[in-house]
Amino acid sequence: MKLFNNNRSFVRQNENDVSKPQKHDANLQKNSTLFFQVGLIVALLGAYGLLQLNFKYTEALVSDRGETITEDPYAMDLAFKIYKEPEAKPVEKKATSKPKLLLEPKIVDNNALLPETDNLITEPEPTDTPLDPGSIKVIEIPVDVPPMPVNAVAEAPVFPGCEKVNGRDERIKCLSDKINQHIRKKFDANLGSKLGLDGIQRINVMFTIDTNGNVVGIKALSKHKELDEEAVEVMGKLPKMQPGRQNQKPVKVSYTFPIIFQVHD
Repeated sequence: MKLFNNNRSFVRQNENDVSKPQKHDANLQKNSTLFFQVGLIVALLGAYGLLQLNFKYTEALVSDRGETITEDPYAMDLAFKIYKEPEAKPVEKKATSKPKLLLEPKIVDNNALLPETDNLITEPEPTDTPLDPGSIKVIEIPVDVPPMPVNAVAEAPVFPGCEKVNGRDERIKCLSDKINQHIRKKFDANLGSKLGLDGIQRINVMFTIDTNGNVVGIKALSKHKELDEEAVEVMGKLPKMQPGRQNQKPVKVSYTFPIIFQVHD
């Protein structure tokens, strides 16, 4: 009993303590009202500012396939034409004329005799007479055979004055000696001095002796154009020869001859 009374007195004591107004509590009540008013004003100002703002938005287009299509500022608005196949024009058929008969056919009896026709071409009648081979003329088509080197031909060309020389090698030597003598007589040896040359000069001359024995296709090669021209002119004055032969037939023969001379000061 004593314990219960003590508890009641303790509860009352607490009630008295709670019920007492405190100075701090009064300040909190006043401050909460002030804070509420300030927050309300800030909220109204924020709402007013949001209403004054302009928002620009782009409406998205949705295609049939479910894709979102936005407007492209660089897209060009072009007009497209749908292609149509050209209609096929009907082909006009040209009126074809019927063939006209130039001659009217004549009906003739099968047993009637027809007149003989002149200039009728028929096959020759067979004969038992044998054909003579000698009566057949064979035309040989000339073949352009390239010239053979003088050392390869069976019979070398014969220079005038070498007719009595026998043997291929001896005739080639006689040909070379005669050409050398011809050059000594005809070639201008002072040409080197005129051109201001000095020392040994060499000119390689190439030519062909054709099937008639004439000297053709003359070419010269040296370090100076004037020497080449002089060599070609001299070789062009060679006399006609007997042509070279291969298998008893005249053939073209190529020949190379060097002209060597020394220029003295």
